[in-house]
Amino acid sequence: MLALKLPVIIYAVLLSCIIESGWCLDCSVAPKICNQNSDSDCAKCIQSHPCCTWCLDADFKNKRCNTKENLINMNCTETNIYSANNSQINDDKIINKTFQNPIEERNQPAIQIRPQKMNIQLRLNDPVTFKLEYKAALDYPLDLYYLMDLTYSMRGDVAAMINLGSEMADLLKTLTKNYKIGFGYFMDKVVMPFSDNNKNLIENPCRISGYDCEKGYDFIHALNFTTRISEFTDKLKSSKITANLDDLEGGLDAIMQIIVCKDHMEWRTFSRKIIVIATDGFLHFAGDGILAGITKKNPGICLIGEDGSYTGALEYDYPSLEEIYRKLVEYKVNLLFAAKRAVFSYYEQLERTIPEVSSVGKLEEKSQNIFKLIEKSYMEVISNARFEAKTTDGIKVTFHSTCNKGELKETNSCDNIEIGKTYGFDVTLELVELPENTTGRIVIEEMNLAESIQINVAYIGLECECDNEKQHNIECVHGKFECGKCICDQNWAGYLCDKECSKNPCRFTNGTYISSTCFSRGDCDYTKCECICDSEYMGSYCEYNQCKRNQRTRRICSDRGTCDKGICLCHPMYGAEDCSCYKGTEKCTVPGKALCNGVGNCTCGECQCPKEYTGERCEYCPSCEKVCEAYDDCIISVAQNKTTGACTTNETQYITAKVEKVEAKCRARFFNEAGSQCEIEYTYSVIGNTIKLEYLDPNCPPPFYASTPGISAFVAVLLVGISVLVIWKLNATYKDKMAYKRFQEQLNKNKFANEENPIYRSPIRKYFNPNRSDMFDTDKMD
Repeated sequence: MLALKLPVIIYAVLLSCIIESGWCLDCSVAPKICNQNSDSDCAKCIQSHPCCTWCLDADFKNKRCNTKENLINMNCTETNIYSANNSQINDDKIINKTFQNPIEERNQPAIQIRPQKMNIQLRLNDPVTFKLEYKAALDYPLDLYYLMDLTYSMRGDVAAMINLGSEMADLLKTLTKNYKIGFGYFMDKVVMPFSDNNKNLIENPCRISGYDCEKGYDFIHALNFTTRISEFTDKLKSSKITANLDDLEGGLDAIMQIIVCKDHMEWRTFSRKIIVIATDGFLHFAGDGILAGITKKNPGICLIGEDGSYTGALEYDYPSLEEIYRKLVEYKVNLLFAAKRAVFSYYEQLERTIPEVSSVGKLEEKSQNIFKLIEKSYMEVISNARFEAKTTDGIKVTFHSTCNKGELKETNSCDNIEIGKTYGFDVTLELVELPENTTGRIVIEEMNLAESIQINVAYIGLECECDNEKQHNIECVHGKFECGKCICDQNWAGYLCDKECSKNPCRFTNGTYISSTCFSRGDCDYTKCECICDSEYMGSYCEYNQCKRNQRTRRICSDRGTCDKGICLCHPMYGAEDCSCYKGTEKCTVPGKALCNGVGNCTCGECQCPKEYTGERCEYCPSCEKVCEAYDDCIISVAQNKTTGACTTNETQYITAKVEKVEAKCRARFFNEAGSQCEIEYTYSVIGNTIKLEYLDPNCPPPFYASTPGISAFVAVLLVGISVLVIWKLNATYKDKMAYKRFQEQLNKNKFANEENPIYRSPIRKYFNPNRSDMFDTDKMD
């Protein structure tokens, strides 16, 4: 139990630190950051880090930007140390009404989020945290819009819903006492190729099926939100089936109009909003309208006529799924796809595309389970609380919560919300970028409710409010006194702004040569008459390249040396151009062994091994078969004869030892006197000129001698196999010959004479001119 609570306790301590003191900063890292801004002004100093402060003493000679503790140690008067306030919440400006359920008779909406409004002061990189609480109200209003596909294939469901309509009230009462229901139906755009343009079929699209149905329409809004279920049932009864040509419907046209026509359909502001679409067809998307010559992008505005019909059907294309998603989020509407079995997988894919605002259920024949699907969708909506922050640029917002489960984690949502229980979120606000203005605004809202927290933000620590009229003995000759120091005019520099810059400030000269300004590698600060170099350069005139940076950390000289005129002067035990190379050999050495096992090189404190060797110190060689072969004779000699004659060389000393267990790298094989093949497992290690061999006892299984019964059985099996193959081959050859013979006989029977088609007429025609009968006389032609 204690293990579960420990992270929560630690986080609570950290949270207390954040709220009370801005945040638990390690100010030990601040001096380095402060020093980088010591030559700037007070404002840049306090912006650089929450621990940075500025010394206002006029006669202070050290760097003015540092932590308060360091400035005091450097003899800056404590009362003259300027420090901006930390981020904080203005407690006297918080509006924090208590939770309450909706009171319909008094027209009082529910309060489910606390607090409702607050003012906060934020300083750069100084976060502040407050507590957000959420409590789902009992009997919160529900607006349910029932959208039905009234194409011919759904006729059975319409009749069933008329009978089930009276039960709708019983279902909604179990969900909330404060409900309203709306109703509409859809088909598709009434234009080819989506609908037949035959005059007879336009008036009765179901004529071919022998069924009398309604003239086609795209979407009809039939009933505004009402508490009278009888009106819903009457509209169901008066609605009629229609038909189109393809199996794609204009459902997205209908959904877009239901969402954006908020005032027309009388959606309530303070309510949970669900659209139920019951269908057995697929959907048209943006771009399909071009098939009918409709190319205008869907405008996403309300286009419902007085009769409830969608007037933009033949003018605007279908909306895209992304456009529908954005409108669902904007108007805080949830979508339930009640899809028949044939198209259920299709709507499952749609739901996975926009899971935050949709759910899907399999609709049974004649909509028998529609109430269960509605109830399930409603429970999913109310059991989830998800918060989002709309904020100005530069403010980072994070949420943490236990969701009443004991495990603290970063999350902006909680599942399995229970009505009447309070759920807490720790919301942390941090200013991470310098703002353009002095104030900002944050709105944190629950994604399904029209309730939010309004936060007014005032940015602090952007400027220093110094008393520059305070008496001091500093006279700035060519400048003005601000926050304890002289700010010099252009072309003047120095502590008192009494040093005039040269005629060519920021230009190097040796009497005969004058460089370009800062060698064209930086900009000249004319208030200080010095170069501000680009990041790649350094020096008084940016004449040197910046010192090498560590490729991994990007630190100059790897933070292990000093930069002098573009060259890293490394600390002892470090080398290379960027001081990244450690010269120590601790990681390359094993006590009693050579560096890198005598086979590798120790470079920058690490072993660089040959290809065949691995390990931190080149101690493994899993692929060294040739190396193993070099030791086989020695290990066999030792194992058989207990002699080391085969191990003797002029330069190398061998040490052999039999052990009980070895991590085998090598195996040596030989035949013993009994004729058995033996195997010895051994390992080796190289230590300078010494080779140590550790081995196990040889493993010599007895030789295998084939018995007479065994040989007989083997020969018998072999002969049977050969006999079967011969019989199969003879049978196959016989069948092939018979088949070829039948083919030849059939071929001889089918002998056809060459005949000319009786209806064939030659395309060649000859005509003779009686006056030129000799024209084609071949005897006279040369």
